[in-house]
Amino acid sequence: GYHPNVVHESFVRMLKEKIAKAGYSMFSMDSFSGNSDSITVDLGGGHVMLEYGMRMYDPLNGDPMPEVRTTTPRGEAHMAELERRMGRHRAEDVVREGGTHILVFPNLVLIGTHMRVFTPVSVDYTETCLYPTLLKWATPEVNAVRLRAHEAFFGSASMGGPDDSEMFERVQIGLRCDLEPWLLISRGIARARHQPDGTVIGQMTDEVTQRAIWRQWKKVMTQDLGGPRLRKAAGTVAAGVGRRGWHHGRQPA
Repeated sequence: GYHPNVVHESFVRMLKEKIAKAGYSMFSMDSFSGNSDSITVDLGGGHVMLEYGMRMYDPLNGDPMPEVRTTTPRGEAHMAELERRMGRHRAEDVVREGGTHILVFPNLVLIGTHMRVFTPVSVDYTETCLYPTLLKWATPEVNAVRLRAHEAFFGSASMGGPDDSEMFERVQIGLRCDLEPWLLISRGIARARHQPDGTVIGQMTDEVTQRAIWRQWKKVMTQDLGGPRLRKAAGTVAAGVGRRGWHHGRQPA
């Protein structure tokens, strides 16, 4: 949740200028900061979510924003439920452009209007596939907006996708270092809010999601799932990074 203001700095700056010029006072790029109402959520089991505010690419470009209309009884019922939960304006925005990032552990992410699947091939190569989605119960005009919104930020010539691809590669290069093989992911750990339902909530810039993912990864990697069992010889087993990729190491008890 803390990467957009850094990785997508040029896009954020441009968007802020367009927002100010258009006078959209209800929208703020402060969504991805520690000062916003946006949050990070640990849903349990390695499943995590970033819950942030609206995105309004198309109005800022002067493109028409079609009314969200349903074409099937099932779609009508679904839209009615969305409106009940979040109001008409927010529900329409979610249908047209999405409004969250959800990771279904371990490798499926629902981002905006697309599904993203990560397929590890080797310790230094991972395939990332993006699948834009359409809604069978929405009109063609609404689905066209969904595709244009996806292309605007996640396409190969977009304002966001190339940034992310570059960072993925640089992170992989950085993880090969020998100087400091451990990653510290404690940002916001003291202010994490534990909910009665077992979820954990933090600010948008906190590493709640990273901790949740690696906690589940460690749990899976240290239990018997039908293959060789990784046993703790002594102390705590933790994940580390070296030249050959992810490995396991032991820390003194």
